[in-house]
Amino acid sequence: MRRQRAWIAVHGNTVVGQEFHPPYTPDALVEWGSVTKPLVAATVAELVRSARLSYETPASEYVQCSGLHPTATIGDLARHRSGLPRVHPGMKSGIFSDPFSGLDGPGFERELARLPLPPRIPGTEEYSNLGYALLGIIIERCTGSHWFEQARLHVLGPAGAGTATLHPGPGDTRALLNGWGRGRREPWKIADGPYSAAGGTWSTLEDLLRFTVHATHPTPEDPTVVGWQVLGERLWHNGQTRDSGACVVTDPRTRLTVIAHTSGHLMGSADRLAQHTMDRYEETIDA
Repeated sequence: MRRQRAWIAVHGNTVVGQEFHPPYTPDALVEWGSVTKPLVAATVAELVRSARLSYETPASEYVQCSGLHPTATIGDLARHRSGLPRVHPGMKSGIFSDPFSGLDGPGFERELARLPLPPRIPGTEEYSNLGYALLGIIIERCTGSHWFEQARLHVLGPAGAGTATLHPGPGDTRALLNGWGRGRREPWKIADGPYSAAGGTWSTLEDLLRFTVHATHPTPEDPTVVGWQVLGERLWHNGQTRDSGACVVTDPRTRLTVIAHTSGHLMGSADRLAQHTMDRYEETIDA
């Protein structure tokens, strides 16, 4: 398989560098993977600002899950401090098959009933795709509409990220690897089930960039920063799916942002590409 990558770097509103190598083009949609989580967190933050949700509300007011501690709050879910595991028990690894295929709402409810008891006390940070799946459900039960529609209304629309979607259409160009035959390798069907809120978004790289710039205006010290990882002065998040890796990183101090995406590379390749590109351009800015 061919191993390719793409990246964009902006300083403020000015593009200072970019590269697109096949299968990437400026109009191709790419998988966000877990970069979807900051989108969900930003949507929750908007609902909190409008007093429709509260970070202090127990998550159990919206979702029934015996493996979720009764004191775990919506804020705990958003900050990966709920005590929930990374995924539900028995989830397929994804080595030989799509771990998200066929998992619908009722099936997910059955899987939640298998969570170990007693539930863990919230507080310790532990990255959880499962927690963000529950956040998507909470958004839907709070608003009466799908979490992505709320994300489009409150976050993606204001950011100008019009190509963002959970389900690329038949006419959309997608950055996909070629398989061993002539066809493209089909990605996991993350967006078809409850884990869509943990990793199901697609968009062009430029719209992923627009979302990142829109959603990362606080500094890392700001207590309202939710859904992002913090590394020194930088806010960042990555995502990994079957064949692709994504990483977005921004420094509110220098107003430099980098979006990186890789196909067919080892896990962490997009992270290293994004951080290395940030280092290179920050040297130029500081000089």
